[in-house]
Amino acid sequence: MSNDSKNETHDEHTYDGIIEHDHPLPRWWVFLFYATIIFATGYYAYYEIFGGPTLDQELQVELEKLHSLQKQVQSEAQGNLSNTINNPEFIKLGAKVYSEKCFMCHGDKGQGTIGPNLTDKFWLHGGKPENILKTIQAGIPDKGMPPWGAVLSSDEQTSLIAFVTSIKNSNPPNPKAPQGEELVE
Repeated sequence: MSNDSKNETHDEHTYDGIIEHDHPLPRWWVFLFYATIIFATGYYAYYEIFGGPTLDQELQVELEKLHSLQKQVQSEAQGNLSNTINNPEFIKLGAKVYSEKCFMCHGDKGQGTIGPNLTDKFWLHGGKPENILKTIQAGIPDKGMPPWGAVLSSDEQTSLIAFVTSIKNSNPPNPKAPQGEELVE
């Protein structure tokens, strides 16, 4: 038997002196490979052949859910407004929230510093409770007021409105000049 016949066995291939062994792939790897092919085929069929939703359509559905949730939160807050706007406990809680979050821009008595005066009859974005709620939740980024809707709870927002409503016409010393339109109640 020659040297060449020794090197040529059923499992080996020799080419230019390099021996290639014919080892099968691990079963787990083969299983994953076939599973990937099956998944890719199903994915392609669902989205390309049977008209599954596009990313834009899925985004639109999620945005609609988000808007629905925002409307629900706003309606809950507005429902709380009518019941709590004159409640002394809410006014007290609102004063606490105001002293923590708002006084830097609106002054310690609501007289206005960087932000507008909250004690007069003039309002830039509406002085009714619904308008104040919208301003608190969405903020006025162009004017430097951050949105507080995600930071403050529904009760804190409502109590803040109760407090701001309670300080209207309080005539604090050194108020900022009137801005916006006069609120006719």
